[in-house]
Amino acid sequence: MLAQAATKLLPQLSQGGMLGVNKIYSAKGELKGNEVILDRPFQEVTKATEAALFGGGTRPPLPGLVSLAHTGVLLFDEINLLPMNLIQGLRNSLNDRIQKIQRLNTILEYPCNFIMIAAMNPCQMDGLVI
Repeated sequence: MLAQAATKLLPQLSQGGMLGVNKIYSAKGELKGNEVILDRPFQEVTKATEAALFGGGTRPPLPGLVSLAHTGVLLFDEINLLPMNLIQGLRNSLNDRIQKIQRLNTILEYPCNFIMIAAMNPCQMDGLVI
């Protein structure tokens, strides 16, 4: 709940920010009719594939969660359970603030300037039943 509330602590989206967010959600096919997103996005990752997190697909490559969280918050719940290659892949996204998806004849770039919040249990609890 605290991570989701973080989007309310951020300033309102500018008109250009709203346009950028709506372009990403439109490219993903998540807008219905004349729907317009006015608030900063919040995305949560619990278990994800590389394509789901960074984007992918074939025609056209679609934005992933890092781009869907553009200008907002991306929460990683139980980040210690994610495969290390996904965590390492986040470095480029966080540094460049652009997610590149390369295919045979094209390279698409989606913006991904987000605030990352991560949570984890301090130790593994194998076999623990509560």
